[in-house]
Amino acid sequence: MLSASPSSTNVCDLQRSLVIIYGVDHGELDHGSDTPVCIQLARILRDRIKSGELPERRRIPSENDLVQAYGIARDTTRKAVAWLRDRGWVYTVPQRGTFVSPRKDWQSVDGENA
Repeated sequence: MLSASPSSTNVCDLQRSLVIIYGVDHGELDHGSDTPVCIQLARILRDRIKSGELPERRRIPSENDLVQAYGIARDTTRKAVAWLRDRGWVYTVPQRGTFVSPRKDWQSVDGENA
């Protein structure tokens, strides 16, 4: 019996898991937009934080997960996370990951209230 290669199966499983666990859907980025992809990704993650999909003190998807789910460069994910970190939405613990900050630390961005 023929089966899919382990690598292709793992990628599909990872993408499905990301959608289920984190709500990550790589169809939300508009590469033709005037808004840089890193800012689009940061806003997607910020909106998920605001909605409670990514609760306070919960780890956000890893760089690898975001790279694979969205098909973007690692540097793009780093810029998106830095954008969120600079505005108090997330904090990074070395060797542990990046986590959602407590609500009191969130800053208003884009003329919107936190």
